[in-house]
Amino acid sequence: MVMNIFVNRAKTSTSEKITIELLLMNLRIEKKFIAVEVNQVIVPKSKYKNFHLKENDEVEIIKAIGGG
Repeated sequence: MVMNIFVNRAKTSTSEKITIELLLMNLRIEKKFIAVEVNQVIVPKSKYKNFHLKENDEVEIIKAIGGG
């Protein structure tokens, strides 16, 4: 089955049983130097593997930027 979620405000169709970890792999985003928020709640990296996304979830992937 397919479901819709929003990734950084863009509507995306994905597998119904997708986790944050699988979503990041599909998007080719490394877990290093990022934070993931689902429905305005930050999800700890330790939960990415078992955190299943649901229909219409709003996912924000925030990349850290270094500077001086």
